[in-house]
Amino acid sequence: MNRIASVKLAPAQGSFPFEPKALTFTSEGPSVMLGVPPPKTRVSPSSHNGLFAPLHNTILPLTLAVTHAELYLEGNKVVIRDLDSPFGTFVNGQQIREAAPLKVGDVITLGKRISRNAKTPPDITDDQLRPILMRVTLISA
Repeated sequence: MNRIASVKLAPAQGSFPFEPKALTFTSEGPSVMLGVPPPKTRVSPSSHNGLFAPLHNTILPLTLAVTHAELYLEGNKVVIRDLDSPFGTFVNGQQIREAAPLKVGDVITLGKRISRNAKTPPDITDDQLRPILMRVTLISA
């Protein structure tokens, strides 16, 4: 039986700024990839896909990989899995090393904050150094 899941993700305090996400997927369909748009892609980030882009300019977060993590249905639970991203995926501050179930109120972090130092190019903004922090505000599966 093909089940449908809906997940809403809202920016949490301290996050790289992004448009809230309302994601829908099925148990038999592909997972939802979370990341930045691949170079030369025709798919644009939106509130209905797992791609992240800045709200007010074209600068992408440096801590996020193209295929950073994925969301999918496992039984009747929505789970998240890191895809060997360089800066990691965290649920409620704990790095996940395998699939982790999600619930309303959980905070997902994609990446880690990068510290500015003498080698940081001056055109890199503070926002680019922030991870994606998002609160799960709805799950229906």
